[in-house]
Amino acid sequence: MLFNTQSESQLDKDIFEQWREDNKLFISTKACKEVERLTRNQNLVIVAGNSGSGKSAIIQHIALKYKSQGWVVKLVFEAEEIPKLYSSVIQNKTLFVLNDPIGKSVLDEIAYSSWETHEERLKTCMKKVKLLMSCRKYILADDRIKGLLKDQSNIIDISNDRLRLDDNEKQTIFNIHACDQKVSKNDDFVEIRKIDEYFPLLCKMYFSKDRTQDQALLTFFKEPITIVEGVIRSFRRSCKKKYCALVVLALLNTVPSVNDLGKNQNARKMFKIALELSGMQNNTPPHTIGDALETLNGYFVKKIGDTYQFYHDFVMDVTTFVFGTDYPTVAIKYADINFLRRRVRIKSSNVKNERFTIYVGDEHIDDLGKRLFASLFGKRFLHVVLNPCLKNENIAKEESQYKLETLMNWEEDDHTKIILISSKDISVVQAKLIVFKKYKHVIKEKNIFLQHVFDEFDEVAKLVASQRLSSISTFIKLVLRCFTTYLYEIITEYKDEMLTPVEIKQLCLKVFEDVQPMGNDRLPDYKLHWSKNKFLANAGFQDVMPVRRYEKITQYLHCSSDDFDDHLCKTRPVMSHFTDNISKVYKPCKHQTIDEGMIAYKGRHKAKQYIPSKPTKWGLKVWLRCDSLTGFCHQLDLYLGREQYRGVAAGQAVVEKLTAGLENKNFRIFYHSFFTSVSLAKSLLSKKIFTCGAIVRKSKGFSADLKNVPNMTQGDFLIRQDGNLTATPWMDSRPVAVLSTAASPLDRSTNATRRLKDGTVISVPRPESVGLYQQYFRGVDIFDQLRSKYPVGRPSKKW
Repeated sequence: MLFNTQSESQLDKDIFEQWREDNKLFISTKACKEVERLTRNQNLVIVAGNSGSGKSAIIQHIALKYKSQGWVVKLVFEAEEIPKLYSSVIQNKTLFVLNDPIGKSVLDEIAYSSWETHEERLKTCMKKVKLLMSCRKYILADDRIKGLLKDQSNIIDISNDRLRLDDNEKQTIFNIHACDQKVSKNDDFVEIRKIDEYFPLLCKMYFSKDRTQDQALLTFFKEPITIVEGVIRSFRRSCKKKYCALVVLALLNTVPSVNDLGKNQNARKMFKIALELSGMQNNTPPHTIGDALETLNGYFVKKIGDTYQFYHDFVMDVTTFVFGTDYPTVAIKYADINFLRRRVRIKSSNVKNERFTIYVGDEHIDDLGKRLFASLFGKRFLHVVLNPCLKNENIAKEESQYKLETLMNWEEDDHTKIILISSKDISVVQAKLIVFKKYKHVIKEKNIFLQHVFDEFDEVAKLVASQRLSSISTFIKLVLRCFTTYLYEIITEYKDEMLTPVEIKQLCLKVFEDVQPMGNDRLPDYKLHWSKNKFLANAGFQDVMPVRRYEKITQYLHCSSDDFDDHLCKTRPVMSHFTDNISKVYKPCKHQTIDEGMIAYKGRHKAKQYIPSKPTKWGLKVWLRCDSLTGFCHQLDLYLGREQYRGVAAGQAVVEKLTAGLENKNFRIFYHSFFTSVSLAKSLLSKKIFTCGAIVRKSKGFSADLKNVPNMTQGDFLIRQDGNLTATPWMDSRPVAVLSTAASPLDRSTNATRRLKDGTVISVPRPESVGLYQQYFRGVDIFDQLRSKYPVGRPSKKW
């Protein structure tokens, strides 16, 4: 079902209504116009800037413009939602809006890992939909950020010297919020114009109807944090209802509806705690807090439908800071576990104080340790493991024996994600917790190796602390470089046999990871590289490891992925690594061939095909793009079934995917009739990719007068032209038709040699397009011939 205005949820309607209300006071600045221009010209735009600089306001303004022009605007909260919605949206007419996808105050390692996981899918989606996204500029500057988020062509920094608010824009924004108040001529405004941080937000807040009227204008703009802190603490003395409402919001982050405070178990619990902290009676009805939230609407709070949330991240940061500083024990026990990871730190002389960070002393370590350890066994395990407070040895030592025994007895199997997620803040203590969780069943049986495992993992933790483990290949390198053979056998599930811990040499990695020496020195069997015959053997391999160890590594290493929607989840990283890097070391030739190939396989897998006309009848069908003359493979994609191409022409989808990256470089692509269509030829021509392929004459869009041409004898041909598109039927021993944008439409023919049944050799006129097709179509066939000389497959019934 396509998304349209009729299918919008009530929440979507409420959000758009809030956007329209905010947009009434919006001023289009030069930064906004630059974002609009870039959004028209490309499908991914990242609006970067400081907190309160107007990123969200600009995005909302542009999104409402597109919505008024008939576009479907969809607000999403995580990157992974876009691929899920992609198949049901209107292509080339849908705009997604995503705010702060990888963190707000700091880089969120978990959110960024999710972004990395879905980035390839997002690239595909971006071809047909637009994504308008906001992000703090200091988060994008993090060294760990890569890919789309690092591509400067996608990013507009509205806080830079060229686009930040100038004095005229500031005065216009100030005046429109001040309405009829004649304050722009005030001497204070000269100083206010010098302020950049939070300027648009502070204008909204200062002229809000709910602001305390005795706040000085200049003081409010110069010291907004102090002012807002003072207002919150004044509520505790003078208006307990409002203070209680803010405490509830700080504990719950959002209040879906006032009724939830009495019905939802967790909300009811937080409501009782807030009543106690604010000094109100326990029997206070929830609607009292609802009335208080309503009075705060427009200053501390904004209401979307029935839901209340903080007016802005700035307001939330100040409120939670005040609450956490005044009641650290309550915050530690009941605040969201993600809040503890981002905002709570243990006091230390070595730690530099950060804004809005709550620092707790040694007297709170016991409570913090118990809360973290209790959360370790829930679904949000990663928020605990990545908490910087785990660096503190006192937390790890607290009831350590009890904790370790409990951890080893934990049966839940949710540890695999942590292997590929890390950060610069991860500590040795965290790494040891991961070891206990991963190998609890082994540690129980073989306690004698416990200290040895710890000693080895300390070295791993140092590497983990210096880099993100964002790919399987990086993880494999880490394993091979730092783990003993014994620990390596544990990872690969080979635990039945006791082995002496012998350190794997660093050269082992080169043998296992780089098979190029075997490819250059081709032998009928890989075992011959370890042969006693010195003319066959490779001394380098023999010095590194015995053949048996090489076999075991290849046998037990098992790559896994959490991407269960992809039937190639276990091999996709390897295929992607190959295709992404091959272009860096080998420049493709001008002429490229696209065709299908087969990998012999008789095991069980969804992708297995039976094609009786092929030499390899059972196997995996692979789409390939190879050099037409050398057969060198540049791109490949495994066929997973018809459902992979629902709603699109399969042949066209395959060619467009395999030719990604060849745009505007004048390549010539050759393929057979399964792929050829008029729409594909025109689509590739618009990208300056020229094509030539055999075509079925009854295909849609093919010239009508060429579909049935009677009385043609061998050597006869006709040519029809439509722009740069040339259609040519030719009679050889049987009729052939070619559709091309790579051949001249002029009647330039060559001769093809044919031998008759009586042995006579004749020359048959042949059009130029057919000659090109016959000359350059064999690229994949050449690749298959080369591949058959040295097969790397091993007998297996498992994928």
